[in-house]
Amino acid sequence: MAAEVQEAFIEADAREYADVAPEALETSEQGHGRREIRRYLTLGDLSGVPRSALWEAMNMIGMVESERTINGKTTRETRFHIGSIGTDVETFSRGRCVDTGAWRISCIGAWMSPSTRTPRECGIPMRGRLSR
Repeated sequence: MAAEVQEAFIEADAREYADVAPEALETSEQGHGRREIRRYLTLGDLSGVPRSALWEAMNMIGMVESERTINGKTTRETRFHIGSIGTDVETFSRGRCVDTGAWRISCIGAWMSPSTRTPRECGIPMRGRLSR
């Protein structure tokens, strides 16, 4: 599923997001020797994610690109998500919309920049695991 979501974003980008109604937001935080920029993007067009029908109420996919600089060293990471929160990018950016009664948002894959090549799990709780 992670590959399907990643591919859906690649295809949408190639079409310059025509007909997919993306929502985007960029945030920046700085303090304690660290600077982090996050770019959030949500899509409600799930046509590029064939297995989305397997997840009840799934109505969005999201991507977070993080660029973190600590003590002069910069790392980059991209995370892909599926959810049932709609495409409101501000809700998605808060990342604390997990409901104990039903799944709301799940991280399905994260990749560090090519220089590290280390996959990493996201810290967002999810109901059920998705295979990569």
